[in-house]
Amino acid sequence: MRKNIILAFAALIAVNAANAQLLVNDDGKVGIGEATVLTSLLTVGPSPLSLQSTCNIGLAASPKSTTSYINVGIEGAIKTLSDHTPEQNHGVRGVIDPYYYSALGRNYGATGIFSGIGTAGGTGVLGSSMFSTYYSGPNILGKYAGYFLGDVNVTGSLTASQVLTTSDMRLKENVTEFGANDDRRAVLNNLLDINVFEYNLKDKGEFDVSEEVRSMLQKERPEALEELENRKKEFSSDRHYGVSAQEILSLFPNLVREGDDGYYSVNYIELVPILIRCIQELNKELEELKAVNRVFCL
Repeated sequence: MRKNIILAFAALIAVNAANAQLLVNDDGKVGIGEATVLTSLLTVGPSPLSLQSTCNIGLAASPKSTTSYINVGIEGAIKTLSDHTPEQNHGVRGVIDPYYYSALGRNYGATGIFSGIGTAGGTGVLGSSMFSTYYSGPNILGKYAGYFLGDVNVTGSLTASQVLTTSDMRLKENVTEFGANDDRRAVLNNLLDINVFEYNLKDKGEFDVSEEVRSMLQKERPEALEELENRKKEFSSDRHYGVSAQEILSLFPNLVREGDDGYYSVNYIELVPILIRCIQELNKELEELKAVNRVFCL
């Protein structure tokens, strides 16, 4: 294994940089370029971490930022051929398979850290469905652990201490009052027409695998196949409460979105302002009834 690594990177160095250095320690650790202290299995460029000596690292890459507009530590890219349909593609994949009780709960498949020094904005992890992000990422005004451009889909529960929705009036335009005056009764009537259901969800195919992969898992990792099947059963067995997206589409179309998979989703959060408007309408009618009652009592 060590011999193959040395030969591969020696060839790469010979082609790309005549003055590059290749350093191999007796323990099999390899350094390329300016790497001198080899605490990782493969080190490219200078040591990227000041505390590297305390870590057991597989690959460390730290290119110098000189005149480059974009700097990338490690990049993984997959380009499939037109006549090949792979089962899976991963640009970068990190897998942790800890021994029982090892490291307790501190096991991470992938870690992204943004130190947030000074006033610069940024994020530990950037997720994007836009290819243009490869060349020009977003100008992030703030410091975040994760930042996403595009829709985010979660299969399972999403737990958060707070869920915030951008609602600053400085970021709004074409503002009108919803359900004003005579429209309030219409809004209330629409809300009263909404049915509430209790149901189980069907699996859209998130847990499906091909017969080839299923056969491979059965032979090599039966526990992984069992986990997949148990997760599918758990997903379909949970009871939920909600409304019909098709019904909401006819009453409040702006609250419904059709996803790329062809299924509808409902923006439940923005149902809250509609509920507030209906409460205001009910309160108005209650006050009017109280006023009429006072007149009759007199």
